[in-house]
Amino acid sequence: MRRPHTFLNTILGVVIAAGCSSESTGPTEPGMSPAFGLANLTIARCPSPSQANVSAKIGSAGGTLVIGSHSLVIPPGALSKDVVVTAKTGGSAGNAIEFGPAGLRFNTYARLNVSVANCTGWGLLRLPMIVFTDDLLKILELEPSVLDNRNKIVVGWIWHFSRYAVAY
Repeated sequence: MRRPHTFLNTILGVVIAAGCSSESTGPTEPGMSPAFGLANLTIARCPSPSQANVSAKIGSAGGTLVIGSHSLVIPPGALSKDVVVTAKTGGSAGNAIEFGPAGLRFNTYARLNVSVANCTGWGLLRLPMIVFTDDLLKILELEPSVLDNRNKIVVGWIWHFSRYAVAY
């Protein structure tokens, strides 16, 4: 004689009901899981080894700006005309880099390489990423980025200027 599976049927019913909830559990941003929402990120602890203040004229042919242990690679075609690009690091903001002219937009993504050799607090569960911040280091936007662990550099792709930092 076959016995009823009341317990298993009850569990199955609870699982199905939970799946039919009207509450959204989807991503907080396009293509991102809730675990990577901006509210879950923290500016990395990176004692600033020195202050850097550099500038260079970069035009439609592109160019590279070296800012201490960081660099910005602007590819050909990203700018339509010559622009004096500035970058400033140092102070209490750790590895934050303030770029100018503020509000400059690129025609294609530029590559920002930020050293994290002096940063602490990250690891397999907290990977560093490039973020766009305001002047008070409030995170406004997460940029596409990857960690080059061998060289201790976070590579991010940016399309406009202001201030960028490393967060995890």
